[in-house]
Amino acid sequence: MKLIPIHNGLWILKKRLEISQIKIIFPKEDVYQYKIEAADGYDNWSLVADFMNNQNMESEKKIEVPQLVGNLIRISFKDAKKAKIAEMEVIGIVLE
Repeated sequence: MKLIPIHNGLWILKKRLEISQIKIIFPKEDVYQYKIEAADGYDNWSLVADFMNNQNMESEKKIEVPQLVGNLIRISFKDAKKAKIAEMEVIGIVLE
């Protein structure tokens, strides 16, 4: 599904999805501390994954998402200097 960046850390999906997986590719292997949230509209954000205390080196992350409907994805980094994503893919079933 194509993601449209709205502003720092917030992306809108072209359609509502029943999200099943989110894949993030970082620009280089490093320790990234972040959390991912999703919403169906701008209210009622749901936590998808919390890696704010991560200590592992990674260059990509696949997150399985159990039955979450949404059209917005928000990623918040603990350290703004490391707030870099090379690519993000959201996989799911289109609802509309």
